Amino acid sequence: MSIKGDDCPRVLSLAVHEFRTPVTVVAGYLRMLVKLHGAALGEQPLKLVDEAEKSCMRLAALIAEMSDLGQVEDGRVTLQRQVVDFGELLEEVASGVHEGEDREVRLRVARPPEPLRLVGDGPRLRQAVAAVLAATLRERAEPGTMVAAVGLQPDLSGETCWLTVAPEDATTASFVAADWAPFDRFRGGVGFRLLLASAIVEAHGGALYSGPGPRARGACALTLPVKEMPR
Repeated sequence: MSIKGDDCPRVLSLAVHEFRTPVTVVAGYLRMLVKLHGAALGEQPLKLVDEAEKSCMRLAALIAEMSDLGQVEDGRVTLQRQVVDFGELLEEVASGVHEGEDREVRLRVARPPEPLRLVGDGPRLRQAVAAVLAATLRERAEPGTMVAAVGLQPDLSGETCWLTVAPEDATTASFVAADWAPFDRFRGGVGFRLLLASAIVEAHGGALYSGPGPRARGACALTLPVKEMPR
């Protein structure tokens, strides 16, 4: 029997349940080993146990992301409706993203002075933007500056807020969807964060994009509709 698309959230929920217990048990035994016998293990075995514990923590984080993704995909998460200044949100998130700094990759935010207000779930949008920034910066191997630019543009339904993340020499002052490619949600190395980011953005009525051609992984964009402000 094949798994249908509608069953994916239930499969994710089942996987989370099955994975969480053994990972928790292994992590607990590793901590107990260090606490009871750490002094007798020696430096090299302690390093190996430390690496194993870090891997358990990474697995636990992946399981949490998987759980979150399943809930969003299944519609069990109710998005907040609050007024969000997207430019301010971007700056706050960017200040906490340090991916690539060890390779001298820098991130600069370019935003207009006026507020970019939209209605959405602030914490969830921060989560999505952080994932997009980290994934894009991760793809740049050489030193340099990436620019996260944000702005507004009119469309058929009113206005759209856009964010582009691209190398400094490729940054533009506007967003044109035809210049971008479909977003690859399944790129590796960042767990389920991009899948979750895509689900969050789409739940807000927006879309994610990848850079065209050779910049498919080295640039990214997203759009969000600017809905009517609540009275």
